[in-house]
Amino acid sequence: SRRFLSEVMKCVRLELRYPKRARARGWSGETLLEVDIRGDGTIAELRVLKSAGKTILDDAAVNAVERAAGDWPKPSAPIKLRFPVRFDLQTR
Repeated sequence: SRRFLSEVMKCVRLELRYPKRARARGWSGETLLEVDIRGDGTIAELRVLKSAGKTILDDAAVNAVERAAGDWPKPSAPIKLRFPVRFDLQTR
């Protein structure tokens, strides 16, 4: 559902840490992730579908999802979500 997706994305944004080295070097980009979430809200599987072009950014995106997993609500049923995680030098 759209509402669940927006909740997950909000939780991920709150946990996202822009790697200092990436920021210092001016690296930005977007990592496209796919996450399978069980009915209890835990992550069954997490995949990078499209890289931001730098492993350090992809790893930061994956880490943010893993940290956020305890924060989002439980879905009504197991669900597969795809969403981008953006690394934009304008943001924090």
